[in-house]
Amino acid sequence: MTINITGRKTTIKDSFREEAEREMTRFDRLFDDDASAHITVSNEGGRETVEITIRSGGMIFRAEKTTEDRKQSLAQAGLHSGWHLLPFE
Repeated sequence: MTINITGRKTTIKDSFREEAEREMTRFDRLFDDDASAHITVSNEGGRETVEITIRSGGMIFRAEKTTEDRKQSLAQAGLHSGWHLLPFE
């Protein structure tokens, strides 16, 4: 799985990139090698939002979480049981 990480109104440190890549390895067994993941981190008003979007097999899987800490948001979004499935166009 290829992983892209983008910061919106914030900078992304290497330690967060490493944590995000580790978190996404949990999904390797669920998706083909051609799957791509995009993680967007944004900061507004002291709140850190992490959005995870995975494209695979004509589908889009998406989760989002906002907390006080971006690593906590990442972990909770990765564990989120209410992933949204969208048709890939």
